[in-house]
Amino acid sequence: MNSGLTDHPATEAADCLPNERLPDKGEFDFRLTRTNRIRRRYEYRRIQAGGARVHTRNFLILIEHGRESARRLGVTVTKKVGSAVGRNHVKRRVKEVFRQHRSLFPGSADVVVIAKRGAAEIDYAEMLGQFTRARHAMKKALGRHATVQSSPAQPSPVEPEQPGVSQPASKRPARGRPA
Repeated sequence: MNSGLTDHPATEAADCLPNERLPDKGEFDFRLTRTNRIRRRYEYRRIQAGGARVHTRNFLILIEHGRESARRLGVTVTKKVGSAVGRNHVKRRVKEVFRQHRSLFPGSADVVVIAKRGAAEIDYAEMLGQFTRARHAMKKALGRHATVQSSPAQPSPVEPEQPGVSQPASKRPARGRPA
């Protein structure tokens, strides 16, 4: 007998029989919430500048250890990939791969996926296959990136100004009109 329940989190109460319960949030949490997305430009820039890189045929995957405990995804699709419709289609499919198959991506990592030319022409199955094949490389690159990455550079101590001592040109206040 078909009870109407599915393994999907969006199961509505109307689809359940009176004696059956909805799945708990934690059981099938396939949502892509704000905590699972990279949303700010400075976060994209930080990951693009310092993240480990993994190449697939149609994607460049940048990975960095996350500041938060959740896996987070950011997607970049440029005009080189295709029209606005094609770019949005690629973004939706990448998000769907991440949403349905989070185990492919390293835990507590920030991942930025940059689409290459031709990404709009592949189907969901091929996209999933590329991320599946890149799984080991992502974990390896993230591990290698963690050991190579040194502690943040310490800023040089700023010496207090002393009266009567000339400062180098780089430390002098700018002359002329204020910017």
